Amino acid sequence: QRTRIERMCSRLGIKSFSPLWHHDPDDHIRSLPSHGFDVRLSSVSSDGLDSKWLGRKLGFSEVEELIGISSKFRFNADGEGGEYETLVLDSPHMKRRIILEGDMSWHRDRGHWNVSSGRLSSNR
Repeated sequence: QRTRIERMCSRLGIKSFSPLWHHDPDDHIRSLPSHGFDVRLSSVSSDGLDSKWLGRKLGFSEVEELIGISSKFRFNADGEGGEYETLVLDSPHMKRRIILEGDMSWHRDRGHWNVSSGRLSSNR
């Protein structure tokens, strides 16, 4: 992906900025809860990740559990290989939190959190 993005940027005459390139994925994902990020898994498609992960907030204990699963099943804890996808519902950079409603769908060994509605919180 990075190479593809850099080629596009080169054609457009702009520079690519990748602040997390070469950072340890375990350290990165561990930093998210402590920095105020509300991250939810929106899809999973890896051994070790089942339907309980869909829509689940990644707090400190969930991050440690995810790192353990990633080690056992040999995938990147940040999900860089497509083992899971995420949505960020709140962060220090956001003025208001995103509130989503949805349900889960599961097919064989993968699932999705299907968002049916969303709104912004009335205040921080």
